[in-house]
Amino acid sequence: MQRISPPLRQRHLAQILRDLRSDRDQTLSDAITQLRQLGRAWSRTKLSRVETGESLPTPGDLADLLDVYEVNSDTRATCEELARQARLKPWWKEYAAVVGEYVALETEATIERSWQPLLVPGLLQTADYAREIFTAGQHGSSPRLVELQLKARLARQRELLGCDLPVELHGVIGEQALRRRIGTRDTMFEQLERLVVMASWPNVVIQVLEDSVGAHPGLSGPFVLLSLPGGANYVYFETPPDERVADKIDTVREYERCFERLAALALTPEQSAVFVSEILKEL
Repeated sequence: MQRISPPLRQRHLAQILRDLRSDRDQTLSDAITQLRQLGRAWSRTKLSRVETGESLPTPGDLADLLDVYEVNSDTRATCEELARQARLKPWWKEYAAVVGEYVALETEATIERSWQPLLVPGLLQTADYAREIFTAGQHGSSPRLVELQLKARLARQRELLGCDLPVELHGVIGEQALRRRIGTRDTMFEQLERLVVMASWPNVVIQVLEDSVGAHPGLSGPFVLLSLPGGANYVYFETPPDERVADKIDTVREYERCFERLAALALTPEQSAVFVSEILKEL
């Protein structure tokens, strides 16, 4: 089943509508004039909000715009389908209190590359391991909030890895993340076992960066690179409280080079599986 992010579909529709107007060499005012000639109640503000993705046009409003821009049947069908998908309930809606804009991008990602020096990547975490992390990070917050975060984490794993077209995940994990005791011995044993199992999945690559490597380009902290259909690329910095997403080409490319270097310094996937298995024997 196709992974759909309603906010991204709305953003895509907005871009198409902007391009349609621009291709006709029309200003916002020109388009408004034509819409009003149809007897429609449009304003510059309303059209601007549609084109920036701040508001989703109703079926009637979308039909008005497509009529004014004289689009062909294929373009009309594409726009109508995007609008339909943009109205869908996102899978993360019930977890909105504990997730940010990142999930809207990740939901449609085809490739995810993650550098995690201190923790196992979220998509690879077991429930008990994740609960320990959320509990430690809440500074006395309610157990209810921790459970909501956990449910969101597990739902995210299902959406990205449990679907028909799972994301291609490449994780480089620091040795410290594997040796740091999170929770009980059983919690860590289960977590490391899961890494060994998931390393055999066709869409998952796991590499371990040993502490003996010394200085390396990932010392500034964790990050995640996302590649989406159509060539859009993002880098996500997930160190609280400054979590943010960047899409500037130079910034993304800088972190792509960083990841490539980390992967080159790390153990191969085969060596990494053996490395994790050896740590399991030590528990």
